[in-house]
Amino acid sequence: MRPLTRQALALVIATVLGVVAGAVGEHIRMSEPSGNPMDATVLLAQMDQRLGLTTSQHQAIARILAKHQAALDSAWRATRPGVDSAQMEIVSVLDPNQRGRYMEWMRIAHRH
Repeated sequence: MRPLTRQALALVIATVLGVVAGAVGEHIRMSEPSGNPMDATVLLAQMDQRLGLTTSQHQAIARILAKHQAALDSAWRATRPGVDSAQMEIVSVLDPNQRGRYMEWMRIAHRH
């Protein structure tokens, strides 16, 4: 795969994960504050609670997350500068009240 294609794919993956993490993080914050939504253990616990996973489903999803974790981490490291730049541009468009809410949303979505 060409480097540019790989970077574009990494950006898409990071963007999708960021949106999902933001939504999950905000929902968790609003309903029952707990750990980092990007942590596989927390995600699995939420999936168990919300979806009623069977033991075999839980174990299969844990294996899936573990198998892809290195790729997801790598994609995030590769795209983080672009994501940070995009976020700063977004912040420049928002009014002060929206900026505060946006920054809180991003903080929750990306806390580690």
